[in-house]
Amino acid sequence: MTRVGLLYQKEQYAHALAQTLDQLPVDYTADVLTLSDLAYAKRYDLLQTDELLRYGVSAVGAGTLADVPVTTHLQGWDDYANTHGQYTRRMHALIRTLSIISRQNIAGVLYVTQITKDRFPLSFDRYGYSMPVFDVDSYKSDIQDTDVSTTDARELLTVTNLRYQEKLRGVQTVLDGLQPLFATHDDLRYRIAGGGKQLDELREIVSDYPYADRVSVLGFRDDVPDLLASADLFVYVSYLDSLAMTVLEAEAAGLPVVAGDCGGVPEAVGDAGIVCPSTAEGVSNAVRTLVRNDDLRASFATAGRERMTTHNRRQAHRHIAFWENVLEDWS
Repeated sequence: MTRVGLLYQKEQYAHALAQTLDQLPVDYTADVLTLSDLAYAKRYDLLQTDELLRYGVSAVGAGTLADVPVTTHLQGWDDYANTHGQYTRRMHALIRTLSIISRQNIAGVLYVTQITKDRFPLSFDRYGYSMPVFDVDSYKSDIQDTDVSTTDARELLTVTNLRYQEKLRGVQTVLDGLQPLFATHDDLRYRIAGGGKQLDELREIVSDYPYADRVSVLGFRDDVPDLLASADLFVYVSYLDSLAMTVLEAEAAGLPVVAGDCGGVPEAVGDAGIVCPSTAEGVSNAVRTLVRNDDLRASFATAGRERMTTHNRRQAHRHIAFWENVLEDWS
């Protein structure tokens, strides 16, 4: 049995991956580690982290001492490239130095999407692709395709992270795109869930919006599965994401998706919705299409639900194929 130690900043993905491996008929098992567990790195055939900084450098140090290969599952590029200008020059230099140290010692990386590879500021000789394994079941809804309403009443939902200006801009694009639809669909409603430092600005924007009475700014919510279950359509525009886990969560809930063509979002949507231009007109046209077409909306809901049913198994097998390649060369 091949043993893998998972040292993840986002522990929920490590636990989901370990659980999925245990459910598959494979000769791989994984433990979720803490930094102190690295003292026992020799127990493992391979270590994997989800970042190149604190956990990455710690893992490569332990891996070097234990003669164990280390791989990394890279979730995005923004922190490494200082995309938002959130770090001082000195801090950005430190991040780059730590990244280079990890890069020189890891056996390979898994990117979440093709665009993550393209935009990452460092290159790697050995790489593969895998989206995160996550708790799909927690987002599943009991609502079936036959339950989709055939009335004009539509609940549209966005779940986002308002920590970033680029995601606030995405919500603004959706609001602009919905204006002509609000004018023609009296029962249309739009809810926006998400917390962060841009939340107050969003509330100000909505307060001046022509259809403010049809828009609800919910702030941070810990009941996202319930919000997804009560929505008819998931609408998402962001000018930032390496993947957009929120889109995968919506698909797991059986929601058809309208999403802007930016970053890694199209790879998240797949065949479960419409990828439109990240413009007000693009959003308006795509939402109008699904609001008017019950069959298309139901088919996207089915596609997303089916895709998410096999998601974790598919991503786990991608990990295994990559690990086998690494271990074969290491031995």
